[in-house]
Amino acid sequence: MVALCADRSPGPFQTEESPSDAVARHLGDAAFVTLWRGDTIGRYEVISLLGCGALGPTYHARDRTLGRNVVIKEFLPWTLALRRDGTNVVAHPPALAGDLEWIRARFIEEGVKLREMPPAPFVARAVETVEANGTSCIVFDLVSGISLDKRVKTSGTLRSTSVERLLNSLIEALSCLHGEGLLHGDIRPANVMLDLIGRPTLIDFGIARTAMASRLGKMAALYVPGYAAPELARGELPSTATDIYALAATIYYAITGRAPPDAAERLRTDRYEPLTALAPAGFSRELLAGIDRALALQPGDRPQTIRILRALLRPKASTQKPGLARSLLASLWKIFVAVFALVILPCTSVGPPVSARPQPSSPADAKAKSAPTGDSGQPWRGK
Repeated sequence: MVALCADRSPGPFQTEESPSDAVARHLGDAAFVTLWRGDTIGRYEVISLLGCGALGPTYHARDRTLGRNVVIKEFLPWTLALRRDGTNVVAHPPALAGDLEWIRARFIEEGVKLREMPPAPFVARAVETVEANGTSCIVFDLVSGISLDKRVKTSGTLRSTSVERLLNSLIEALSCLHGEGLLHGDIRPANVMLDLIGRPTLIDFGIARTAMASRLGKMAALYVPGYAAPELARGELPSTATDIYALAATIYYAITGRAPPDAAERLRTDRYEPLTALAPAGFSRELLAGIDRALALQPGDRPQTIRILRALLRPKASTQKPGLARSLLASLWKIFVAVFALVILPCTSVGPPVSARPQPSSPADAKAKSAPTGDSGQPWRGK
């Protein structure tokens, strides 16, 4: 399709989720457009277009009241709506107005949950929900950095230490989300932002995808191949195990530089290459086996919660004990040596015992010692 870029010029912007050329021609290039640079969403002014997914475009914008930059996700699903006059969103065709409003209500509902959620580490914070231009938007904090996708494409796969830090951080993020009853819904390398020291932040939630898919019966069409779990390809509803699959697929990409095979293909002929068989250097077998298990085709064969996944990725207790014992013995030995050097050695002297050492004497003693003695040992006195 052809969309209008934020600088008011037509551009070739297109994503995997954008409508096909045939659909775009049917709607007309002027019908489905993003907002332009300088257009407003409430108190926010559009700066540029960041992306466009199944539920609508995402903008880089500026808060004119607080003077800070934000990210705005606008609800404009191309299968249900269009921007008739360049600003206002309307259902297309009009018969879908009921579906559009129902899904939009779910979009706002999830946005409110994200906004009210306690601050979570490694998760982009939702600032507020906004009603504008005949539709709804969710405003997020702007996250600076580079996506994991671009990082791997430009600099290669991640080392084991970097992967472990990335995985632990994303596990922490999902633990918070799932604890609040929320799914991310769209975990993939493009939605993991890395800062200058490699610390990740999850962005671009797949908000209301489930509601839209269940309403329209198009679950598989709304997800990105390689990172969507097999149950989505079968038209089933997502669960925590679905997020876990997407997380594992993202880590698989970070390790190998490629996504796992598409779930629909795996359901026909599973050509997935286990990480334990690839055995990349530097990675523990527990971590590789845990990722393989999290990518199981059947949801029931995967870890059902983030807590279980975290336990799977740790070394087994039986392999930890010998190393712990050796470490403890080494520490005790160091303490003994330190105490010996500081306390015992200074108290130990070289030479005869104190009782055998010559004692200081008085002048009288010295005079007596200087007088000749007889056989009895008494001072000799002359006759």
